[in-house]
Amino acid sequence: MNLTLLTHYIPTPKEDYQLIADLTIPGKEAYCARFGYRHLIHGGPYFDEKLYWAIQRLHLVYDYMFQGVNDVDAVWVLNPASIITNYSKSVTDFVDNEHDFFVTKDCNDINMGSFIVRKSDWTKRYLRYLIDHTKTHSHCWFEQFSVINTYQSSPWKEKIKILDHPSINSYQYFRYKKPPETAGNWKKGHLVLALPGLSFSERINIIGDFISKDNVIY
Repeated sequence: MNLTLLTHYIPTPKEDYQLIADLTIPGKEAYCARFGYRHLIHGGPYFDEKLYWAIQRLHLVYDYMFQGVNDVDAVWVLNPASIITNYSKSVTDFVDNEHDFFVTKDCNDINMGSFIVRKSDWTKRYLRYLIDHTKTHSHCWFEQFSVINTYQSSPWKEKIKILDHPSINSYQYFRYKKPPETAGNWKKGHLVLALPGLSFSERINIIGDFISKDNVIY
């Protein structure tokens, strides 16, 4: 499978996400090299800088898959502050031929910090729908709210697979005052550690400390 890992971030004077990218991108590059994946890195706005950054990212995925390279089979979208923590686990292990959109559902609901899309006519329609629908509502979860509103309804639900947590996304739940038995609590050997809902400075400190210790399986 010709898979591309997408890392998209937008540095700003207030939150210079280039600093976070500099910490997490080397590991993502090494992971992609291990499995022969491409790594598409886009630092800066895309399509329309007035849009919320994750909607810009949907535009980027759409254009890459359907107006860019012709041989891509799937794109794994992963937040810039997320850390790949198991280089021996292929993300394609979580992909099947019956579905075109793969995402996890945590204790709050769908989380779009990590998701996989396979190239298909269905995906082209769904990404277009998510882009257009997200622009029409003002919910603070943006594109996540659009997925939450559609993943159980036709014509979308047939191609959406909710992966068991922590397949492609897991958290250190102690940071959110959740018990360790919460589904998706990060353990060594999991594929990804995500850091949702934390401040920029918290993420910088956590990532630097985390990758300096024996937390990653190579």
